[in-house]
Amino acid sequence: MSINKNGLRIRLKSYDVRLLDKVIEELIRVAKTSAKIVVQGPIPLPNERRIITVQKSPYIYKESNEQFELCCHKRVLIFFVNTSKDMEMLSNVVIPGGVQISIGR
Repeated sequence: MSINKNGLRIRLKSYDVRLLDKVIEELIRVAKTSAKIVVQGPIPLPNERRIITVQKSPYIYKESNEQFELCCHKRVLIFFVNTSKDMEMLSNVVIPGGVQISIGR
C-alpha cells in the first residue's frame, strides 16, 4: 500500500476548546475505522487572544474599566488518504456550528 505524499490538511478553529476536541476525536475515530487513512496530529497552533476594554460608567466613574478576553483555539489535522471512498467518510462527519473548518492540500 502506497501512501499519498501530499496530506489533506484540515484546519479547525473555535472559541470553545471542548467542542473543538470533540470534533477532533470524532474525525480521528472515523479515520481509524478505515485501515487506509493515516492521521498525523492534532497539531496545536498558537491561540489568538483579543482583549477588549469597556468603560464601566460614562460619567462619574469614567476611569474605571472592565477587560474581557476572547480566545480562539486552533488545531491542524493531516490525513493521508488514497481513495475517494475514504474521503467521503471524512466528509460525512457532522461539524457543529461553533467550529470553523478549512480544508487544503
